[in-house]
Amino acid sequence: MIKKIILSLLLLSTIWVLFNYGQKISYSDQKDVYDSIRDIASFVFGVMGIWLAIFSPESFNKIFGKHDISGKIEELAKTRALILPIIYSLIIIASTLVIQIFAPILKEMITTHKYVFWIRGVSYSFLGILGLLQLYTITVALNPGRLMLASFSSRIKKDEVHKKLFKLTQRKK
Repeated sequence: MIKKIILSLLLLSTIWVLFNYGQKISYSDQKDVYDSIRDIASFVFGVMGIWLAIFSPESFNKIFGKHDISGKIEELAKTRALILPIIYSLIIIASTLVIQIFAPILKEMITTHKYVFWIRGVSYSFLGILGLLQLYTITVALNPGRLMLASFSSRIKKDEVHKKLFKLTQRKK
């Protein structure tokens, strides 16, 4: 509970700082960051889709096939680590596209100088939230690879131990 409170306070203070300093950053400067975040999210989406297709091809059949609901839920739980980064990447891609569609319209509609700064601050705060979500997505996306390496490493160590034990049991001629 304390961890959630601390994370919430940290997130709110980050948003507040981004809002205040973002008011001074024009949308044209922010647009480059939106583009970068969208490009990274697209890359993560593609990589995780490939990982899902390579490492869990049978999951597609179980999830979308004519299986009972408990089998589908079980399969979704197994592939959760691969599906979550895809979902987060789609959220980031969709958000950046919506912002880039409506930003020019909003820019034309707002004529009051006061609101321009407020909208810049909101935009930059949202950009910060998307950036944090992107960092989390990348971290989650790295977990399956890390787990796979750990599994391979442990298997290699077991094989080495078996070979050494086997050598010890052999008679010398």
